Amino acid sequence: MHRRARHLKGKAAGASFHFDARFIDSTDGTAIQTWSDLAGTNDLTQSTSGYRPVYKTNIFNGNPIIRFDGTDDFYNLTTGVDIAGEFSAIIAYKQTNTNSPSFTFRTSVLGVPYTNYMFSGTMYTTTGAGTFSATSISTNTFQIITTYTNSGNTTIALYANGVNAGGTNVVSSISGNLDCLGRRDWDTPDAYLAGDVGAAIHIRGSLGGTLRKRFEHAMAFSYKLACS
Repeated sequence: MHRRARHLKGKAAGASFHFDARFIDSTDGTAIQTWSDLAGTNDLTQSTSGYRPVYKTNIFNGNPIIRFDGTDDFYNLTTGVDIAGEFSAIIAYKQTNTNSPSFTFRTSVLGVPYTNYMFSGTMYTTTGAGTFSATSISTNTFQIITTYTNSGNTTIALYANGVNAGGTNVVSSISGNLDCLGRRDWDTPDAYLAGDVGAAIHIRGSLGGTLRKRFEHAMAFSYKLACS
C-alpha cells in the first residue's frame, strides 16, 4: 500500500483539491501567497500580505509545513467547493495553541462549520448549525485527522490516525460551499487557525473504509506518521 501511496500526488480520485507543503518551492520563513492545488486549479490564495501563512522547512518529521499564526492568517479557495452529499477531508496537521481552533475550513453559510476543530484541548465536530459534539483527540502532536460525511449529510465520522475517534454524530444539515482555510466566522471576532498544516485533501463522493485507509496511509507514509 505504501509504495502505491507515493503516487497519489495529483491523482486523488474525486478530489476537489489536494494541498501538500512538500511540493512548495520556497525558503524557510517565507509568507506564501498561493498554495497550489495538486489535483487541479482550486488554489489557496491570500492577496493581503499580512494575512499570509508562513512556509517552514524541516518541521514535520523532516518535512515542510505551512504555519498559521492564530491571529489573522488564512487562505481563500479560488473556487468554492459544494459540500452537499458525501465528502471527506483528510488532513495532516499539528495544533500549536489549545486556546485557538486548530483546524477549520470555513463555509459560505454562517455558523455551519465544515470540519473538526480544536478548542481548549478538546476536539469538536458539528452536530448542526452552531452546536457541537466533543470527542478526545491528542493535542500538540502531528497527526492525521479524517472527517467523513456520509450519504444525505446525516452523520459525521471522525478518525485520528486511522482510528475512529468519536463514533458518529447526527447532524441536521450541512450546506453551502467551502471557501476558506484557517478561519471560522461564527465567532465574534472571527477565530483563526493556530497550527501547522502539512497536507489536506478534500474528496467528493463515497469514501469507503478501504479507500479512506488508503488515503490516510498515503499521507501518513509521506509524513512518517503511524496510522492504523
